Formats: sequence, structure tokens, C-alpha cells
Amino acid sequence: MKVYITYEKDGYDGEQVEKVFARKSDAQDYVIANTFALNMAYAGMERHELKEKALEHITEHNVEGI
Repeated sequence: MKVYITYEKDGYDGEQVEKVFARKSDAQDYVIANTFALNMAYAGMERHELKEKALEHITEHNVEGI
């Protein structure tokens, strides 16, 4: 199984886990809504471009079930 993780700054020049998603598309939607929506640099991009850019803010990890 794979999970998709977004990170946030931790206040000590590092990062901490912000959210964990079971689906890549959910993680992409989260980044678009919570990061890109606040940044005018992304305002003119189409949805497929935003989804591609969002992948730069997401890490994919394999996890094993119990």
C-alpha cells in the first residue's frame, strides 16, 4: 500500500508531517487548495498543470499492512 504525505515547516528550520493521504489525487487536491490558492504565481495555470506541480510538494511512501 502507498501513502502520500505533505509536510509543513516545524518552526526549527525543519519540516514535520502535515497530512497523510491514501490517494495521490486527494493529496494533490489538498496542495492545490491550501498552498497554490494563496499564491498568485499559480493563478493562470490549468488544472492538469496544477496537479503536476502539486507532486513536487508530496512524497510517496510504501507501507505494509498489519
